[in-house]
Amino acid sequence: MNYFIGKEPKFPSQRLMFAGGNGLKVFSNPAAFPRSWIVHRLEKLNRLDEIREFIGNPQKDLRSVASLMGEPPALETCGGNEDVTVLRHRSNLVQLASQSECRGMVILADTYFPGWQASVDGKTVKVYQPYGVLRGVVVEKGTHLIEYRFRPLSVQLGAGLTLLGFIGAIFCLTRRVNHS
Repeated sequence: MNYFIGKEPKFPSQRLMFAGGNGLKVFSNPAAFPRSWIVHRLEKLNRLDEIREFIGNPQKDLRSVASLMGEPPALETCGGNEDVTVLRHRSNLVQLASQSECRGMVILADTYFPGWQASVDGKTVKVYQPYGVLRGVVVEKGTHLIEYRFRPLSVQLGAGLTLLGFIGAIFCLTRRVNHS
């Protein structure tokens, strides 16, 4: 969380941004994670209960290493100037621009849910579940446009059945009119 509202800061690192007349104050969290970032190291986890241990381990720098259930994709280690910018964030569409010095995983701090599909520069890519709850895609070296679109199968099936119902209703109405 970037901001905390309360009468006193919850952590010593929080900075006062605004104080209201009612005693409530808004504090910023300078150590908050960005909306999206790039990692170049993935650790394989074998069980769900290992996710909590991984995230809670103060030895892990969660800004540079992520965890995945199952076999992680190969990434490259590099240094340099890397950046991810959120271009658009809507309920069913997220667009990011990334620039990386080598192959890495762009992590989006949004909840993973089946039905999210991703593309990098227009090519469909696999959506991973880093830290057990977020969304991530692998990008190669360079500048890329990443798009996440929410297209669950249930919505597509529902739209198809609705269309089929309309076609059936029109068919029944035209048959009734033609027999009159």
